[in-house]
Amino acid sequence: MVRAVDGSSPLQLPVFVTSHHQRVVLTEALSEVGATAQHGYVLFGVEVRLKGGKEPTVRLGSLGKTALGEALAHIIGQLPGCRFEVVGPHLVHIAPAGFQEDPLNPMNMRVKKL
Repeated sequence: MVRAVDGSSPLQLPVFVTSHHQRVVLTEALSEVGATAQHGYVLFGVEVRLKGGKEPTVRLGSLGKTALGEALAHIIGQLPGCRFEVVGPHLVHIAPAGFQEDPLNPMNMRVKKL
């Protein structure tokens, strides 16, 4: 896990989620959580598999005051085969598990020459 210079992780940031939505698309859920981060900020890099060209939906609900890591565990836990990882002091990457080893993943293509 990447930590900031002061030793903190973005997963420790307090967030306060009071959503009244039953189901929302993943990026909207992340937007609502990220917008409530206190004492810092977080950005999300998202790589998910679309089903029928549509983004997956999650139940956000009212999580109340909690740590960002707990809120993300709640959200990402609803997406089988998906995980999150801190890759910078303010950046969390969300992707399918095993994406780094998948030779068919476009992010793993090697470009010989530009």
